[in-house]
Amino acid sequence: GNLYVADYCLNQVLVFNSSAAVTNRISVNGASDVAIDHDNNIYVATFREKVVKKFDKNGTFAYQLGPMAGEKNLGGFRFIDIDPFGDLYVPDYVNSRIAVFD
Repeated sequence: GNLYVADYCLNQVLVFNSSAAVTNRISVNGASDVAIDHDNNIYVATFREKVVKKFDKNGTFAYQLGPMAGEKNLGGFRFIDIDPFGDLYVPDYVNSRIAVFD
């Protein structure tokens, strides 16, 4: 499998293969965390923009969530996670809650 690294200072996500070679660089402003779903889609938390960006497995941008995500307005977060069912969890410390997106 691949290793995904969010590089906050250089505004990118690095993808390493099992030989430790960089296979992809995804430009993301303020990338603070990365989560991968069962289809190998890449979700990136962006601390600066207060959004979660989704990319396909090749690093092509698909869409973003937040900061105004309907009733799930995202106030501030640094981390994200995806459960085995594909639900995205965003612990929002500004609004003292965990937003869940399916």
